Amino acid sequence: MDLGFLGRYFWNWWAVPYFLSFFVGLIITLLLLSKKRDDKQVQLYIVTQFFLALLSLAAALSSSSLDSSNWLVWSAINITSSLFATTTLFHFSFYLLKGDNSFWGTKKLLVIYIIPLFFSLIWIINPHIIYPDIIKIDLALFGIFWSQSTPTSAFLLLTFYTYLGVMVFLAIQNFYRMFRQTEDLELRRRAAYFVLSSLVPGIALTITLGIQLLVENYAPKLEMAIVSLSIAGAIIAYGIFKDQLFDLDVIVSKSVKYALLNIVLAWVFVISRELLIPIVSSTFFSGNELAFILAGFVVVTVFGRSRMPCIILSPWR
Repeated sequence: MDLGFLGRYFWNWWAVPYFLSFFVGLIITLLLLSKKRDDKQVQLYIVTQFFLALLSLAAALSSSSLDSSNWLVWSAINITSSLFATTTLFHFSFYLLKGDNSFWGTKKLLVIYIIPLFFSLIWIINPHIIYPDIIKIDLALFGIFWSQSTPTSAFLLLTFYTYLGVMVFLAIQNFYRMFRQTEDLELRRRAAYFVLSSLVPGIALTITLGIQLLVENYAPKLEMAIVSLSIAGAIIAYGIFKDQLFDLDVIVSKSVKYALLNIVLAWVFVISRELLIPIVSSTFFSGNELAFILAGFVVVTVFGRSRMPCIILSPWR
């Protein structure tokens, strides 16, 4: 499919989870913009959701790119949107914890935006500094292209992942402190939603890294942390609808609750199958077939234990 200046794309099934994560993030962004755009307490979280949606879209389109130059553009958006999303998430958590009345809180906090701006500047000056030699490879994480490493690109990518980890960890810490310090039941419930939604991508990434360490030549075709953003988004959406997370007066029917549950169960299946393929590939069954069956058992187990969507999405109750 040729879209002119947007480059050429192919239909890649691995991009579907990224597209779903994009739509979940986009719906939450639009909902908050329509209802709470003037609320300073929510504005930073709207920005966070926008960058998370953009991150998922960039992952989907880079996975479907047929041109290396086009893949490079979406990879650049992938990295910068990841940095800004985690930075604004931490900023939002700091804002909630401290209860500052101003939008930016303390001006000293703005120093955290140096890294996202630095990477944005790199992409503007020379994007090949991070991805110096793009090659076509079947085992690439995002589509059919990847880049060979140099000392400079390796250092920059290490800085990128370290910064992401630090920002997510600090955000979770702030949400947890907010949960522990307040005696207000409503505020504790709100903090619990944020803690859980922030933990989901971290847990998915940790599982993937663990499988990579245990299984030789494991080459995943999905970035689990990005895929799990739809689950994190479903948790926030459920909080908005069910417990008026941002004080939105929205009445939700059972169909919406079960739609959110289906998102969770769909990604339980996708993630389970992806992680099980390298483990069961050595059996007398086809690795894909057996992983498909086992992933189905995982979904049935989760659904059987959940019974109701609120049990999965609100485990702190």
